[in-house]
Order: sequence, then C-alpha cells, then structure tokens
Amino acid sequence: VGHFDWRVQNLAFDGSRVAAIYDWDSIHLGPEAAVVGSASVIHPVDWRRDLADPLPSPAQVEAFVRDYEVARGTPFAGAVLAVLRAAQRWTASYGARCQHSDQQLDVFPDVDHSHGWPRLLRELLAP
Repeated sequence: VGHFDWRVQNLAFDGSRVAAIYDWDSIHLGPEAAVVGSASVIHPVDWRRDLADPLPSPAQVEAFVRDYEVARGTPFAGAVLAVLRAAQRWTASYGARCQHSDQQLDVFPDVDHSHGWPRLLRELLAP
C-alpha cells in the first residue's frame, strides 16, 4: 500500500515532524518499487510555491532512491529496478500529458511550459 502522490505539498509539519498527510485518495496497492519510483520524481513538489520548475533534477531523483535503498537495507536490482524506472517514467509522462493539455487549453497562460514535466521526462529518458 502506498501514496502515489507523495509530495511535500501533501504533508503538514510540526517543526521537522510530519504532523499530517493529505490526499488519501492517492493511496493504492502496488509494488514497493512502483511506489518509490513515483515518489522519487514528485517528492519535492509544492505547486503553491512560485518556482519556475518545482520538479527534481535527475540527481535528486536518484538521491531519493539511494536514500530509500539505505533505509530498506538493500538496493533495487533486476526486474524490480525496471519496475522502479518504469514508475518514474510513467509519473513523468502523466505529468507531461497534463501540462501539455493545460498549455493547449491555455489554463495557465503565464506558465513557461518548456520546464517542469516535459523537462524531467526528457531527462529520465536520456541514455
């Protein structure tokens, strides 16, 4: 069971302690690697902040996965690692699709649509 919209915006803090978790309709049953892969590409996002590109860099994505592997005590490998990578790309693809739709419908006319999800998806797909 995992939260497939695990981003900082869906958390409330009391100091450095997590005090509340929001968006419980994003709870689903799935492989651990899929949950971690999804969280690795969205964890720092807070759409309320005025940032040109709130999404992580590929280095930050990999750091999230490495930190998780340390906490779990074993690295992801083989087919399980492939599931993690697929979840990263699926999450970025879904975000890019939403961002493209917003651009086509002129939902957020002041947003530079060359950043964000399309950028992250390109970087995740790069060899």
